[in-house]
Amino acid sequence: MGSLLTDVGRRIADRWLSALVLPGLLLVGTTVVALVLGHRHALDARFLLRTFDGDISGVDGRPAAIGALTVGVGLAAAGAGLLNQDLVALIERVWLQQWSEK
Repeated sequence: MGSLLTDVGRRIADRWLSALVLPGLLLVGTTVVALVLGHRHALDARFLLRTFDGDISGVDGRPAAIGALTVGVGLAAAGAGLLNQDLVALIERVWLQQWSEK
């Protein structure tokens, strides 16, 4: 019974990661890059790398800051993934006009 629950838990975690967190991480990463670059430096990869290098050097050697940043990015990615799934369901419902009758 324990191996069955372990296997089910592993499958749920894999599906959660592939269906929710990875698309959310892509959305959060794209948003952060767009906010950092803006219109003025839209295609300037060197500016992006200099900016991130300066920001990352502030947390160098502080494990608590790195952990908080990692947890924050994970939560933002999960939230963006959930929001994305809800918006997709709403758009499908409106587009296909499948309204529930209550």
